[in-house]
Amino acid sequence: MTWAGTHNVSYLAWSWDTATCTTGPALSTSYTGTPTPYGAGLRTHLAGLAAGGAYVLDGYGNLDPATSGLAHITTSDTWPGWNIARAAALLPGRAGGYALEGWGGIHPFAVDPNPLPPAAASSGYWSCQDVTRGIAVDRAGTLGDVSTTAGEAAPFGVGTPAPSGPTTAALPSGAEGRGVIVTS
Repeated sequence: MTWAGTHNVSYLAWSWDTATCTTGPALSTSYTGTPTPYGAGLRTHLAGLAAGGAYVLDGYGNLDPATSGLAHITTSDTWPGWNIARAAALLPGRAGGYALEGWGGIHPFAVDPNPLPPAAASSGYWSCQDVTRGIAVDRAGTLGDVSTTAGEAAPFGVGTPAPSGPTTAALPSGAEGRGVIVTS
C-alpha cells in the first residue's frame, strides 16, 4: 500500500464481508467492525496517512474521511444499500477524482469547495457484470485505465473521448485482475 500511495496508484482492500481468513484475507470478523489482522493493518496504514489525510471509499460510493479535519467530498453518484463501489483515484491537483463501480461506470467526485471534474469517457462498460476492480489516472489527469477481473485494462479519457481499448493482460490460470497502474 505504501508503494501504491507514493506512485499515485489506487488500491483496493478486499473484501467487505466477515470471514475467518481460512478462505482468503478478510478485513473484519463481524459486522460491528472487529478487525482481522489484515483489517488492523489496513486501519494502521490509513491512520499513518493522517499527516496528508485519507478518505475511504465505502461499498455504497461514499468517500468518508479516515482522518479528522478533512474537507467534505461531493460525489456525483452513490448507491445506498448496494455494495457496488470498487475503487477511487484522485486527480493530480487533488481537487477531485473518480470513483469506479463494479460494472465499469466512472463517477466524478470533488473535494469541496471545488467543482466536479469533467465526465470520464470509458472504452469499457460491463452491464450487469460486477467485474471491475481498479482505477488509475495519469500524471496529467487527462487519461486513465480501469482494470477487470479478466485482466482487461479499459482506457478512459477525462473530458475527452475514450481511447481505443480495452486490452487484456496474460494472467496466470485462475488468477483475477485486482488493480491497474498507469505509467504515463
